Amino acid sequence: MLGTSASIEIKTSPKSVYEIITNFEKYPEFLPETKKVEIKKVGRSPQVYFEIQVIKRIGYLLQFDLKPPFAISWKLLEGVIFKKNNGSWKLKEVKKGVTKATYTLDVEFGVPVPKMITSMLVGNSLPQLLKRFKERAEA
Repeated sequence: MLGTSASIEIKTSPKSVYEIITNFEKYPEFLPETKKVEIKKVGRSPQVYFEIQVIKRIGYLLQFDLKPPFAISWKLLEGVIFKKNNGSWKLKEVKKGVTKATYTLDVEFGVPVPKMITSMLVGNSLPQLLKRFKERAEA
């Protein structure tokens, strides 16, 4: 099991950040590793299928629990490579117009995965992910 957490300050309201995070179908526009997104179920507990490209193409289905505008969490429903993929975003207004966004991820792989790939998925890409969400929200 691999877990990680990181935070970033974004110069906009929690509501704006929340809207960027939950606009799943737009992810391929600013997250280059995201190749495909399909919304399977809508509402407060949407199910979203993602395909990402990290060495090879990986597909998985997540169920989200949305608590606007301060919390988003998810858990894995289906995925060939993942045994577990749970995580969350916590949003907190730290001062007027500035949101602290904390991203937490806990994954476990169901198949042997080279350390290079686990590092890219869990650790190395996290700063880039946060930076891309920050850029999108502040644009």
